[in-house]
Formats: sequence, C-alpha cells, structure tokens
Amino acid sequence: MFREIALKLQKSGLIASGFVSKVGTGFLLVCMLITVVNIVLRYFGTGIAGSVELVEFAMVIIVFFSIGHIQAIKGNIAVKFLYNRLPEKWRSFLDLLSSIVTFLLYCLFVYAAVLQTAYIYKVKEISTVYGIPKYPFFGCMAFGLMVLCYILLGDFLVFLSNLLHKDHND
Repeated sequence: MFREIALKLQKSGLIASGFVSKVGTGFLLVCMLITVVNIVLRYFGTGIAGSVELVEFAMVIIVFFSIGHIQAIKGNIAVKFLYNRLPEKWRSFLDLLSSIVTFLLYCLFVYAAVLQTAYIYKVKEISTVYGIPKYPFFGCMAFGLMVLCYILLGDFLVFLSNLLHKDHND
C-alpha cells in the first residue's frame, strides 16, 4: 500500500513538473524571439531597450520551471563509479539518505525564496528600464523550487518503500 502511494506521488509529480516545464519552454521561445529581434534591429542601428532585462526575467522562469522536471525524468548527471561497487543494501541506504537530505535542503531554499518574495513585494522593488515588479519572478523561483521539493519527496518515499520492501522480503 505504501509503495503504491509513493509511486502515485512520483507519477503525479512527473505529470505536474512536465506541465510546469512546458511553461518554462514557452518562455524560452519568448527569450529567443527577443534576442533575435534585438540582433536584427541592431543591424539597422537600433535595438530593444532593456532586452537584457527581459531576457533575465525569462531566464528565471526557464530555469526554475524546468528544474523539477529534470529531477523527475532523472536527467541530472550522476557519477556512480564507486556507488555501483557497493552492496545493494548500502546503495539503497545511500539513496534514502541522499534523497532526504536533498529534500530538506531544498525545503530550506523554498522557505528562503518565499521570504525573499515577500520582502521584494514589501519594498516594491522594480526593474531599471521597464519598471517591472520583481516579486512575481521571485515567486516563480519559489514555485519552481516547490515543484522540485514535491518530486524529491516522491523520490524519498519510493526509496523508503524500496528499502522497507527489501527488508520485509529478507
């Protein structure tokens, strides 16, 4: 029962992170269009004022809306030279330990991002060229990290269920 819940959580995280990642990909398209138009306009002697500012805002959304999906599809780089030489029980324990430490660490990042979003909103910080409020982008960062935490929680529960299932069968 526990294993089924953990796998469903992991699957729902994959679906949710995929949707959020597609939003980030849409902003990648916007970012590319801004860059191309800016380059073409510079050829004619002018450019888009504040294009760097707009691209920076888009990059926040691209990165933080994609990070959860990368974790969900296990697209990150892992060097397992020593890990693969360990006994299966040790590998299961290390998977469990690293997943809970990572989850807790990113929970702290979410907390800090939410506090920073609230602070930026309170002081009404805006961008230099267009006067765009910055707090929505800090909020996007916090949201993207929350999605990542959801994925990491699912990973932790799957590793825990794997470890419990193996101990139960031994």
